[in-house]
Amino acid sequence: MATIDLITKSDMIAFQNKIIDQLKALIQPEKEFATEAELISLFAFNKSTLAKMRMNNEIPYYKFGGKLFYKIGEVNKLIARNQIG
Repeated sequence: MATIDLITKSDMIAFQNKIIDQLKALIQPEKEFATEAELISLFAFNKSTLAKMRMNNEIPYYKFGGKLFYKIGEVNKLIARNQIG
């Protein structure tokens, strides 16, 4: 005798959320660059810390059209290099 698999509402919602997440990743790939404001919100830096890091050549940055940009991958590497423990 064949078994019957039942799909619950929570199964469907989980499946729907998984598909939505995959579509978002396709439509909006991760950004390579972040503005200063985005970096502040992503990593909880403050503006003066970023300015000091730029002046001390601790963090690479790019200037385009009067705005500062940072490569997110480079910031991640900087944080990883300063790991404690």
